[in-house]
Amino acid sequence: MKKTFLRNMISTGLLMFALSNNSYSANKPQIALLMKTLSNEYFISMQQGAEETAKKMNVDLTIQVAEKEDSTEQLVGLVENMIAKKVDAIIVTPNDSIAFIPAFQKAEKAGIPIIDLDVRLDAAAAKKANLKFNYVGVDNFLGGYLAAKNLVQAVGGKGKIAILEGIPGVDNGEQRKAGALKAFKESPEIEIVASQSANWETEQALNVTSNILTAHPDINGIFAANIIWLLELSQL
Repeated sequence: MKKTFLRNMISTGLLMFALSNNSYSANKPQIALLMKTLSNEYFISMQQGAEETAKKMNVDLTIQVAEKEDSTEQLVGLVENMIAKKVDAIIVTPNDSIAFIPAFQKAEKAGIPIIDLDVRLDAAAAKKANLKFNYVGVDNFLGGYLAAKNLVQAVGGKGKIAILEGIPGVDNGEQRKAGALKAFKESPEIEIVASQSANWETEQALNVTSNILTAHPDINGIFAANIIWLLELSQL
């Protein structure tokens, strides 16, 4: 119930915000939601919320998804295609914090509102490009910090921990990792024995985690930056 409420609230806010930043014809406004993946429940829920809200608001919603979560060039291309189609607004979940800046500039020049959802663009790079953008997301540093504190508590405040990182350089994963490192640093008896990226890919994550467990069979817990799940290995 709570997840459904939050999903609908965010989706309604996004669509209303997108429409408020542009004038459109008497026909249904055309909004594009461009997503980096539908391979996990978070983005599936996002799609469902957007579809439900678009129906309520009488919006013509186009949803397109990249082949893989790290298919940056393809996702940028989807944004550029929607700009060329002159949709009324674009919502995109970037999978890179810098590569999407030129596409955002093109949308801005075309007068098409574009909303950055989930992964914040790099602030310094955006400032250098003189780009002002709209971002909707969470405090990933705080989320990583709180999740790691929970993991520390779960392993009794001491033990060996591994970190499964996101795509290097991408804001959400980097912020979650930074928050986790702060939390682990506050616990002197926590030892980080490995920290590797799996690029948000399930198969890669399985391989990386398997290798970490092989190298460190006495590991006590894993922090994963993709969905900030916690695993207390002592219970396996």
